[in-house]
Amino acid sequence: MRVEVRGVQSQSWRGLSPLLYVIVFSLLGLAFSVSTYLSSQHILLSEQSLVPKIQAEAVNSTWHEPLPLLPDIVITSIKPGISAPVVSHIPTNQPVVFLGIDDGWDHLPEAKEWFAATQLPISFFLTHDAVKGNQQYFRDLQSGGLNIQNHTVNHPHLPDLTRDQQKAEICGASNQFAADYGKQPTLFRPPYGQYNEDTYSVVAECGMKAIVTWMAYVEDGKMHYHKGVDKLNPGDIVLMHLKGSFMQDIQVFMDEANKQGLTVANLEDWLK
Repeated sequence: MRVEVRGVQSQSWRGLSPLLYVIVFSLLGLAFSVSTYLSSQHILLSEQSLVPKIQAEAVNSTWHEPLPLLPDIVITSIKPGISAPVVSHIPTNQPVVFLGIDDGWDHLPEAKEWFAATQLPISFFLTHDAVKGNQQYFRDLQSGGLNIQNHTVNHPHLPDLTRDQQKAEICGASNQFAADYGKQPTLFRPPYGQYNEDTYSVVAECGMKAIVTWMAYVEDGKMHYHKGVDKLNPGDIVLMHLKGSFMQDIQVFMDEANKQGLTVANLEDWLK
């Protein structure tokens, strides 16, 4: 039976006229062409419909209100004119970090070129004896946007000094820097990060607003953090020195800041 059925079907096709073959195959060809055309139009329309969406997504991904790197909190003296606060971290919600570079014994041309190229608002806590005779180097940095701040006259251990001796070191440096750089320092960093009760009032009497320490420091190409911390956080103040390893140190610092999404900001704007 299966063979007979196939035979009947086969014979019925063989009985068709040549004209009918032509009509059937013409209709099949037309149907295929229409199907292909509609498919291509569907693809084209689909692609075209994506264009506004892609453009909108591109706009949304690139257009945003620029983040204003302005203080959302400003620290002022606890007792203005009487006692200066100690600050190592600014409790800010902005993605910023602050860099203070100490001393000034080395006057590296490559560092000067780096500062000129980056124009970052870095604070220099200078020791007068370190920069004496090389003021022009730091004037050039200052004209490029760097801030000159106070790190004493000759870098003593302040707790070993009397109050009057501390005042000579701190006020003496401020007065000299005002004469050399045309601006009175507003911030003070104690040598070795050490100070005592006298330092609070002496710093204020010498016209400065805060005693600045640090949450992290960079030395010999490595980041070092306070115990229990392993990265930079928004508002951290970082210590570095201007010395032979500067280019290596600054690269390590910038890499870590970039890794944490932080921008170097002007510490003086946050300490009024």
